[in-house]
Amino acid sequence: MKIVPGLFGLACSLLVAGHVGAESWSRRLTPEKPDDNFTIKVDRLKEADVGEFLQFRVTVKLKDSDDVPRASHVLRVFKGKEFVSSCAVQPTGPEGERVFTFRVAAKYAEKSMFSYTLSSAFDSIGYWFYLKDFVESK
Repeated sequence: MKIVPGLFGLACSLLVAGHVGAESWSRRLTPEKPDDNFTIKVDRLKEADVGEFLQFRVTVKLKDSDDVPRASHVLRVFKGKEFVSSCAVQPTGPEGERVFTFRVAAKYAEKSMFSYTLSSAFDSIGYWFYLKDFVESK
């Protein structure tokens, strides 16, 4: 019977050790602090009936893996401090080079952001940027 508590203790210590190795972090991308895994391009467009908007093309060279089973790619739109909307952005392109394309009205670019997060049960790795940081001034 003394073996059962010993095995239980060993199993618990292995679980705790696994959690210690877990890593969670988030990194803000800016033109001054880019990441080699991301390419962010913006086109300023104007349509008569819509007005001015920005078209973003975000290319990500990170591969999804079995160790990181959940991926989240979210666009969050704000008008100043007021939340307007959020939606998941679906990628195109092959594994290892995901391309995200989306449009946002130029007037909402100031506080709006895009995030790319990979997560598992124990860790989370996130990248994000404010849309305005990658828009060239007029």
